[in-house]
Amino acid sequence: MPHSRAFTVLSAALEELGYHEDGETNGVYLYTTYRNVHWVLLEDNESLTIEQQIVALLRQGVEMADLYSAIVRLSEEPDGS
Repeated sequence: MPHSRAFTVLSAALEELGYHEDGETNGVYLYTTYRNVHWVLLEDNESLTIEQQIVALLRQGVEMADLYSAIVRLSEEPDGS
């Protein structure tokens, strides 16, 4: 089953910020920094909007400016959608 649009965008942005996927349980994915200094959970759920997902990431300590910059960089790539 394909990932939700919000999950696809935000997981790519997290990877751009230096996080990597470190496992999944029932549609909730764990992302950690390479030195495991910080981790966040990102849910793959069609009923959640991208705004709801962003709020969840902000509550987990992801900086809004960094997240926004990563999304912009990804959207400017030639193969970005």
